[in-house]
Amino acid sequence: MLRAVCSLVLAALALCASAHESTDNRATLVLREPTHLVVTLYVGYGELLHRTLAPQQPVVDFLAAHASMSAEEFARVVVVAQARWQSGIALRSAQDKPLGDAVWAWPKPAEVQQLLRMRLMQSLVDPSRAAHEEPTEVRAELRSSKAMAALKVVFPPEFQKVIVVSYRPSQVTLEPGKPAALVQF
Repeated sequence: MLRAVCSLVLAALALCASAHESTDNRATLVLREPTHLVVTLYVGYGELLHRTLAPQQPVVDFLAAHASMSAEEFARVVVVAQARWQSGIALRSAQDKPLGDAVWAWPKPAEVQQLLRMRLMQSLVDPSRAAHEEPTEVRAELRSSKAMAALKVVFPPEFQKVIVVSYRPSQVTLEPGKPAALVQF
């Protein structure tokens, strides 16, 4: 038990020492093929969960309540929040038509609960310091029956500001013994 507590405290201290990066939620949209879109979200998951489930509750109280839930109860809460976010994310054509259903890959509830425990420990170690949360990655793939040259994207209000980066990658094959390939940006 003591070993587990020490590990959590050390991990919380490591989080305190993390480099500062943007706390905005980010989305990367990659058009792999004309009908194949890959979406990668980088979100402050704990903050997002707090804004979704109990925005009126102080953050530390929220973290303590959810970090101490049973795994089963926490999983139920997280699945409901994820379903809410997923239904609020809209990927539509430039003509505002549905593109199809995205297949989402959310973090496992146990990973999210561990993240909340880490944030709670961080806030207990140094309550005067603003908590820093490493972004959590969420992925989705969408295959549309129609080519996507442009699209509209909407996120739920709980996501607040989202920085969106979009691109279509280009590819070259480098072969041994052949002249260097020209890679263009």
